[in-house]
Amino acid sequence: MSKARRWKELDKNEVTYSKAIIYCRVSSDRQRTEGHGLESQEHRCRDFAQVKQYEVVEVFKDSFSGGGDYHDRPGLNELFGFLEKNPQEKYVVLIDDLSRFARDVNAHFLLKNDLLSRDVRLECTNFNFENTPEGELIETLMAAQHQYHRSNNRRQVIQKQRARLEMGYWAFGAKKGYKMIASKEHGKLLVADEKLGPVLKEALEGFADGVFQRKIDVCKFLVEKGFWSKQKPERYIDKFSDLAQDPIHAGYIHYPMWDVKMIEGKHEGIISLKTHNKILKRFNSKESSKRIRVDSSEDFPLRSLIDCDFCERPLTAAWSQGRTKKYPYYFCQNKECKGGRKSINKVKLENEFKILLKSLELKVDAAALVALEFEKAWDIEVSQLEERGAKKIGRKKELEKRMEELTDAVFGTNSASLKKVYEKQLEKVGEELEGMDGVIDVQSADTDIPYRTALDKATTMLKSPYKVWVSLDVVEKQRLFFFIFEEKLRYNKNAGYRTDIMRSYVNLFEEFSAKNSQDVEMAGVEPASELGCDRESTVRSSFF
Repeated sequence: MSKARRWKELDKNEVTYSKAIIYCRVSSDRQRTEGHGLESQEHRCRDFAQVKQYEVVEVFKDSFSGGGDYHDRPGLNELFGFLEKNPQEKYVVLIDDLSRFARDVNAHFLLKNDLLSRDVRLECTNFNFENTPEGELIETLMAAQHQYHRSNNRRQVIQKQRARLEMGYWAFGAKKGYKMIASKEHGKLLVADEKLGPVLKEALEGFADGVFQRKIDVCKFLVEKGFWSKQKPERYIDKFSDLAQDPIHAGYIHYPMWDVKMIEGKHEGIISLKTHNKILKRFNSKESSKRIRVDSSEDFPLRSLIDCDFCERPLTAAWSQGRTKKYPYYFCQNKECKGGRKSINKVKLENEFKILLKSLELKVDAAALVALEFEKAWDIEVSQLEERGAKKIGRKKELEKRMEELTDAVFGTNSASLKKVYEKQLEKVGEELEGMDGVIDVQSADTDIPYRTALDKATTMLKSPYKVWVSLDVVEKQRLFFFIFEEKLRYNKNAGYRTDIMRSYVNLFEEFSAKNSQDVEMAGVEPASELGCDRESTVRSSFF
């Protein structure tokens, strides 16, 4: 049934409308907070309702773009929810202007039909909806004009922002650790935040120099310092990867989406370009998150893995020249350390570490708990991967459907201006669709083999970490260290290793197993969290 015919049937039935709902919309939160667009729209709609003798029963407002899927608008969803709760009532929806309704031709008529299907009349303060072919043509042209203005405005904004980027200025909102200030010379200029900037600088330089062994170590540091605070450190690993590789921290602008490549920025970097390149080298290297120090050697396998118990700074190591030969020592190089800078004999420190490893052999009855934790962590990773894959596949289907609609629209219109608008949209959809050719069907992948390999390797290491340790080179030892221990160990040159605060995965599994003496057979029916394994990141964090 055509839209005009449905309106005629409503008129024929002489439905009486006496209650009105006002819908107002601005395009962004900034317009909502800095302007009075919503208030002025509501005022004009109320005046219109008074003339038409409508009783205004509700007002719904949005600060949302008029393009795209109108189901994303919170205020509009509330409006439809109100209609669903009052299906017996007949309402008129009042808008101030067609552009406030939608600025997309397709969305305009889909939204209008959604209202029409609920016997809701749509009225506008400055446009008269006519149930004639001519009226529908004018309405279509008006909707197309608003869509064109939206697209043209977007193009102009992009052109200005791109020009700003090419001049060396960050053209968007301030990034985490920075803020925007007004400058007479530069306009809006990106500068480091007084509180968060130094924290980010220490984190990035520490990651580049190997002070932080893994990405999870940096994330823990940033959470402890208040840079991030809403989630556990493990949740920020991917975010840190993006943040660490952004050259904006080195004073450069890079925005590949608009083909803006490595332009020296007008803002001051918080780290040097050399430090940034060291970070990139770590990410691009096969040992990106495992091999930390370029000066690691077989002579000092525990260098940078052990912290001083007095100042909690990493112990360094070196050969000291004696009268007749050199002697190896570990020592704290913090000049202000309360424990002094007294050297620790390499043999003493490393032998005590080996004794510690021998004491951490996993008991047989706790091995099943290892499998439980691995299965839990593995399921989380696989489900997240499947979720991302499903979203990509869903988006691909949406784009394919949109492409068909736009293709039909191009061949179905005789208007040259409308055809250009459709063709431009078609081109953008095609570009996005082309970039999704690499979507992987996760469900077809066999994840059992890598799971079993990782589980067997983990169990072997936990059963006898000392035997594995002595057989590895220095790089593999650093890997194993953070598989066994949750964080760096602390060493007191008088008392040895601080085992009272040491947290290892072996002890963790042993403790859980002891608390659940009915053994882990019941884990087949009990959630792992009920066994005490409520730390979802325990296994996952050991790999990052």
